[in-house]
Amino acid sequence: MQNKSSNVILVDDVVVQSEDVVDIECGAEVIAGPNKEGYLSYKFKVMCDQESSKQKLKFQISIDIEHAKCSICLNIWRDVVTIAPCLHGFCNGCFSEWLNRSQKKQRGVLCLQCRAVVRFAGRNHFLHNIEEGLLQADPSLRRSDEKVTVLNSYATIKSNLVIRSGERQNRKRACFFMDERRDSEEDGDVDIDGEESDDAGPHCPQCGTEIGGFQCNPNTIHLQCQACGGMMPSRADINIPQHCLGCDRAFCGAYWQSQRLARSDIQLVCSQETFKPIAEQTISRIPVQAHEVNQHEQDV
Repeated sequence: MQNKSSNVILVDDVVVQSEDVVDIECGAEVIAGPNKEGYLSYKFKVMCDQESSKQKLKFQISIDIEHAKCSICLNIWRDVVTIAPCLHGFCNGCFSEWLNRSQKKQRGVLCLQCRAVVRFAGRNHFLHNIEEGLLQADPSLRRSDEKVTVLNSYATIKSNLVIRSGERQNRKRACFFMDERRDSEEDGDVDIDGEESDDAGPHCPQCGTEIGGFQCNPNTIHLQCQACGGMMPSRADINIPQHCLGCDRAFCGAYWQSQRLARSDIQLVCSQETFKPIAEQTISRIPVQAHEVNQHEQDV
């Protein structure tokens, strides 16, 4: 095995430097760091497949239960959410409630474990599998049904959230509401105040401009559309779908239609029929982008 990471690892208590190669045997223990404290431990076992003579390599991951607990409720994660850049994990319901409180106070969102400014939050399916494995191994760690129901009622994070945390809002995306002079400033990559724009990436039209009676504040949480890549505010105060009920991904078509924002060369907007029920649509073939562009699954 070759250590492809930039860190020192341990194989059966032997230090393996970055890019070094070491022989491993069945039962070998690999620590993903310089010591056992606070790092995942892997054990290699060669298992014989009963249906085939081929031998397969299996991993067993051991983890300290304390490292799988939400620092808000102090219980094992429930539908774990990871935040960036610090990469700490929390229960979906716990962190959703913290987001809600931070938004109401119109202040930046901080990690409750290390106090870092949060830029991103999303569900972590890999850690969710570890969460389920821990609960299966020790059922005493499970919460009561009543507590699970309450926690689920708080959980609002379905797809990845972009959290601006009070950054200066770039208004380039609102230029179709401005005059030609401001359009020319946009072409010169200068914002309307005469400053150079340093905010790259997609932008929300409602940041800096009121559209449909709503304007984002500096701490508004945003969703990124999975189809066009554009941004829209995450809003619980309207009865307009922003997530697909099937895959929980965010799509902006229905939201911008409700805000009467038309598609343009500057602002991409998804189809207004994104959330139209399948029974009401005429489908002659499976879309090319379906099943992650997997032709085999489309044929099945």
